[in-house]
Amino acid sequence: MINLKKYFPALTGLRAIAAYLVFFHHALPYPNSSVFWHKMVFAGYTGVTLFFVLSGFLITYQYNKFSGSTSYNTYLVKRFARIYPLYFLWTLLILLWQKDFELLHWFLNITLLKGFFDAYKFSGIGPGWSLTVEACFYILAPILFIMFRRNGFVTITMLILTGSTLVVFAKAYYATSFVDSLGFMLDFTFFGHCFEFYCGYLVAHYYRELATLPQKNYYTTAGFLLTLLGFGLIAWTSDQVWFVENNKAIMYSIGINNFCLPVVIGLLLFGLITENTILSRLLSTNFFQIVGKSSYAFFLIHSGIAYEVFYFHLLPNKWIIFLALNALAILLYYAVERPLYFWITKKALT
Repeated sequence: MINLKKYFPALTGLRAIAAYLVFFHHALPYPNSSVFWHKMVFAGYTGVTLFFVLSGFLITYQYNKFSGSTSYNTYLVKRFARIYPLYFLWTLLILLWQKDFELLHWFLNITLLKGFFDAYKFSGIGPGWSLTVEACFYILAPILFIMFRRNGFVTITMLILTGSTLVVFAKAYYATSFVDSLGFMLDFTFFGHCFEFYCGYLVAHYYRELATLPQKNYYTTAGFLLTLLGFGLIAWTSDQVWFVENNKAIMYSIGINNFCLPVVIGLLLFGLITENTILSRLLSTNFFQIVGKSSYAFFLIHSGIAYEVFYFHLLPNKWIIFLALNALAILLYYAVERPLYFWITKKALT
């Protein structure tokens, strides 16, 4: 068996790339830029897919075997301390800044339930709907690990059917915006994104079972090129999805993003953790470690109040805003996110 690592610096750097893809997607439009650039930037939402596969890998690798309720409680405390404090503080700031005092908005945002409701998914922190997806995976992880070990594809099928059943019940009982369509279920809920986490699970499981490391650097190259291909295919349909709202194109892009791209991203992850390549060394540099660790803060702040203050009141240059948001994210990570994580885990676990 190989010596298993506790930390994968290249994956930390990859988190920054995922966050940046989402930023450039949300920073549309770009005046005077080519159609090709617009199409490529539109496909930046695939950064969320990258986050989900990464989460599937990291949670599986670190917590695959729970030993009783104490172990599970410790795991939940660490996950809560990792994602919730900064999310909560930034959500409060945004809702107050927007002068949004509707009780339902506050409830759905504070409880991370907003991702189940089409009408409210972008309220508060716009990209925060993805944290509803993450939270579902965190809570269900112990059960999912058992089911994945028995039969992963049956489990994925059951989860998607469960999501589809929710859609049917929501329509039957006229539930207001709760999982209100098949497209919404596939695009914005854990039931639609479960395969992405499963791909991360498979990478972690396979890595733990390795007897020796790969002798040739094929995985990184193949994973990188195939990921670019998937990215390009999604970009190719962007005008039909974004401007025409062609239902066939939308389902086509969901199919690639949710069920094809995760496979090749998994291949890329496996290469980054087992092979010594130019890409793995680049993502492991001190620069990418800093921006990777602060990528969660960057993801939370990259749209909304911070972006609008920079754009409308300081300088409407999106590249400079990108740099400024990085600086703010790094500050938030070291001054708020990291200290709160250690404080909460120390208080709760000692």
